[in-house]
Amino acid sequence: MPRYQELLGELVGSVELAEGLLTASAHDVLNNFNHPIEEQDESPGSRAASRGVIPGVGSLFAGSGGGMLSITAVRLFFPQAMTRAIDTIRLMGSSGLILTPTEKDLAHPDVREALAKYLRGKDMSAEERLRIMKMAWDVVGTEFGGRQFMYEWFFAGDPFGSRIVYYRTKRRAQCQAMAQRLLDQTDSREAITDA
Repeated sequence: MPRYQELLGELVGSVELAEGLLTASAHDVLNNFNHPIEEQDESPGSRAASRGVIPGVGSLFAGSGGGMLSITAVRLFFPQAMTRAIDTIRLMGSSGLILTPTEKDLAHPDVREALAKYLRGKDMSAEERLRIMKMAWDVVGTEFGGRQFMYEWFFAGDPFGSRIVYYRTKRRAQCQAMAQRLLDQTDSREAITDA
Protein backbone atom coordinates (compact mmCIF):
# COMPACT_ATOMS: atom_id res chain seq x y z
CA MET A 1 0.00 0.00 0.00
CA PRO A 2 1.50 3.34 -1.01
CA ARG A 3 0.54 5.06 2.27
CA TYR A 4 2.39 2.47 4.35
CA GLN A 5 5.35 2.58 1.99
CA GLU A 6 5.50 6.34 2.45
CA LEU A 7 5.36 6.06 6.24
CA LEU A 8 8.03 3.35 6.35
CA GLY A 9 10.14 5.37 3.91
CA GLU A 10 9.98 8.30 6.32
CA LEU A 11 11.19 6.07 9.16
CA VAL A 12 14.08 4.79 7.03
CA GLY A 13 14.92 8.40 6.16
CA SER A 14 15.01 9.23 9.88
CA VAL A 15 17.43 6.36 10.48
CA GLU A 16 19.67 7.68 7.68
CA LEU A 17 19.50 11.19 9.14
CA ALA A 18 20.37 9.88 12.61
CA GLU A 19 23.37 7.98 11.25
CA GLY A 20 24.49 11.07 9.37
CA LEU A 21 24.20 13.24 12.49
CA LEU A 22 26.19 10.74 14.54
CA THR A 23 28.87 10.39 11.86
CA ALA A 24 29.20 14.15 11.47
CA SER A 25 29.29 14.65 15.24
CA ALA A 26 32.00 12.02 15.67
CA HIS A 27 34.03 13.55 12.84
CA ASP A 28 33.63 17.00 14.37
CA VAL A 29 34.83 15.83 17.79
CA LEU A 30 37.70 13.75 16.40
CA ASN A 31 38.95 16.64 14.29
CA ASN A 32 38.12 19.61 16.46
CA PHE A 33 40.33 22.66 16.28
CA ASN A 34 42.01 22.07 19.65
CA HIS A 35 43.25 18.71 18.41
CA PRO A 36 44.19 19.41 14.80
CA ILE A 37 44.60 16.42 12.57
CA GLU A 38 47.57 18.08 10.88
CA GLU A 39 49.59 18.17 14.10
CA GLN A 40 51.95 15.20 13.92
CA ASP A 41 53.48 15.30 17.41
CA GLU A 42 51.60 12.50 19.17
CA SER A 43 53.92 12.26 22.15
CA PRO A 44 52.17 11.99 25.53
CA GLY A 45 50.75 15.33 26.56
CA SER A 46 50.61 16.79 23.05
CA ARG A 47 47.38 18.16 21.66
CA ALA A 48 47.37 15.63 18.82
CA ALA A 49 47.80 12.70 21.22
CA SER A 50 44.53 13.54 22.93
CA ARG A 51 42.69 14.10 19.65
CA GLY A 52 39.34 12.32 19.76
CA VAL A 53 39.67 11.33 23.40
CA ILE A 54 39.06 14.53 25.30
CA PRO A 55 37.90 17.47 23.25
CA GLY A 56 39.45 20.77 24.18
CA VAL A 57 37.39 23.03 26.40
CA GLY A 58 37.43 25.68 23.69
CA SER A 59 35.74 23.30 21.28
CA LEU A 60 32.85 22.26 23.47
CA PHE A 61 30.42 24.85 22.16
CA ALA A 62 32.37 26.83 19.60
CA GLY A 63 35.22 26.59 17.22
CA SER A 64 35.78 25.63 13.63
CA GLY A 65 33.22 22.86 13.40
CA GLY A 66 31.20 23.60 16.50
CA GLY A 67 32.89 20.91 18.56
CA MET A 68 30.48 19.20 20.91
CA LEU A 69 27.64 21.45 19.79
CA SER A 70 26.96 19.10 16.90
CA ILE A 71 26.30 16.31 19.40
CA THR A 72 23.53 18.38 20.94
CA ALA A 73 21.86 18.33 17.52
CA VAL A 74 21.57 14.58 17.97
CA ARG A 75 20.10 15.17 21.43
CA LEU A 76 17.43 17.37 19.84
CA PHE A 77 16.74 14.97 16.97
CA PHE A 78 16.23 11.64 18.76
CA PRO A 79 13.24 12.59 20.93
CA GLN A 80 11.43 14.02 17.92
CA ALA A 81 12.32 11.02 15.76
CA MET A 82 11.17 8.60 18.48
CA THR A 83 7.87 10.45 18.82
CA ARG A 84 7.31 10.32 15.07
CA ALA A 85 8.25 6.62 14.90
CA ILE A 86 5.77 5.73 17.65
CA ASP A 87 3.04 7.78 15.96
CA THR A 88 3.77 6.01 12.67
CA ILE A 89 3.60 2.56 14.26
CA ARG A 90 0.36 3.52 16.02
CA LEU A 91 -1.14 4.80 12.76
CA MET A 92 -0.08 1.75 10.75
CA GLY A 93 -1.24 -0.74 13.38
CA SER A 94 -4.42 1.16 14.27
CA SER A 95 -7.03 -0.99 16.05
CA GLY A 96 -5.17 -4.11 15.00
CA LEU A 97 -2.67 -3.41 17.77
CA ILE A 98 -5.40 -3.76 20.38
CA LEU A 99 -7.34 -6.59 18.74
CA THR A 100 -4.37 -8.82 17.97
CA PRO A 101 -4.99 -12.42 18.99
CA THR A 102 -2.58 -14.31 21.22
CA GLU A 103 -0.35 -17.28 20.48
CA LYS A 104 -2.88 -19.41 22.37
CA ASP A 105 -5.59 -18.24 19.97
CA LEU A 106 -3.49 -19.42 17.02
CA ALA A 107 -3.22 -22.86 18.61
CA HIS A 108 -6.91 -23.13 19.56
CA PRO A 109 -8.67 -25.70 17.34
CA ASP A 110 -11.89 -23.65 17.03
CA VAL A 111 -10.24 -20.53 15.55
CA ARG A 112 -6.85 -21.73 14.27
CA GLU A 113 -7.98 -22.17 10.66
CA ALA A 114 -9.78 -18.80 10.48
CA LEU A 115 -6.84 -16.94 12.03
CA ALA A 116 -4.36 -18.62 9.70
CA LYS A 117 -6.50 -17.50 6.78
CA TYR A 118 -7.44 -13.96 7.82
CA LEU A 119 -4.47 -12.85 9.93
CA ARG A 120 -1.78 -13.70 7.41
CA GLY A 121 -0.16 -10.95 5.42
CA LYS A 122 0.52 -10.78 1.71
CA ASP A 123 3.92 -12.47 2.04
CA MET A 124 3.88 -13.73 5.64
CA SER A 125 2.21 -16.28 7.82
CA ALA A 126 -0.28 -15.44 10.54
CA GLU A 127 2.36 -16.40 13.13
CA GLU A 128 4.91 -13.96 11.72
CA ARG A 129 2.36 -11.16 11.47
CA LEU A 130 1.29 -11.82 15.05
CA ARG A 131 4.91 -11.48 16.25
CA ILE A 132 5.24 -8.15 14.40
CA MET A 133 1.99 -6.85 15.87
CA LYS A 134 3.04 -7.89 19.37
CA MET A 135 6.38 -6.11 18.97
CA ALA A 136 4.57 -2.98 17.72
CA TRP A 137 2.25 -3.17 20.74
CA ASP A 138 5.27 -3.40 23.05
CA VAL A 139 6.50 -0.10 21.62
CA VAL A 140 3.24 1.86 21.67
CA GLY A 141 1.09 0.33 24.39
CA THR A 142 3.11 -1.21 27.22
CA GLU A 143 5.10 -0.03 30.21
CA PHE A 144 8.27 -1.02 28.36
CA GLY A 145 7.38 1.26 25.45
CA GLY A 146 6.49 4.10 27.79
CA ARG A 147 9.80 3.81 29.65
CA GLN A 148 11.73 3.69 26.37
CA PHE A 149 9.90 6.78 25.16
CA MET A 150 10.77 8.66 28.37
CA TYR A 151 14.39 7.51 28.10
CA GLU A 152 14.68 8.87 24.55
CA TRP A 153 13.36 12.23 25.70
CA PHE A 154 15.53 12.64 28.77
CA PHE A 155 18.64 10.39 28.52
CA ALA A 156 20.86 13.26 27.40
CA GLY A 157 19.54 15.78 29.86
CA ASP A 158 16.83 18.37 29.81
CA PRO A 159 15.65 18.87 26.20
CA PHE A 160 14.61 22.43 26.96
CA GLY A 161 18.12 23.22 28.18
CA SER A 162 19.54 21.67 25.02
CA ARG A 163 17.45 24.03 22.90
CA ILE A 164 18.58 27.01 24.95
CA VAL A 165 22.19 26.03 24.22
CA TYR A 166 21.42 26.59 20.54
CA TYR A 167 19.77 29.91 21.25
CA ARG A 168 23.02 31.13 22.78
CA THR A 169 25.27 30.15 19.87
CA LYS A 170 26.76 32.17 17.05
CA ARG A 171 24.61 30.13 14.65
CA ARG A 172 21.42 31.82 15.91
CA ALA A 173 22.93 35.22 15.22
CA GLN A 174 24.01 34.04 11.75
CA CYS A 175 20.49 32.79 10.99
CA GLN A 176 19.02 36.02 12.28
CA ALA A 177 21.39 38.05 10.08
CA MET A 178 20.49 35.93 7.03
CA ALA A 179 16.78 36.48 7.67
CA GLN A 180 17.41 40.21 8.02
CA ARG A 181 19.32 40.27 4.71
CA LEU A 182 16.38 38.55 3.01
CA LEU A 183 13.97 41.03 4.55
CA ASP A 184 16.16 43.94 3.46
CA GLN A 185 16.29 42.58 -0.11
CA THR A 186 12.53 42.14 -0.13
CA ASP A 187 12.03 45.71 1.06
CA SER A 188 14.36 46.98 -1.67
CA ARG A 189 12.53 45.04 -4.41
CA GLU A 190 9.13 46.14 -3.18
CA ALA A 191 10.31 49.75 -3.12
CA ILE A 192 11.46 49.40 -6.75
CA THR A 193 8.23 47.64 -7.78
CA ASP A 194 6.01 50.18 -6.04
CA ALA A 195 7.79 53.17 -7.64
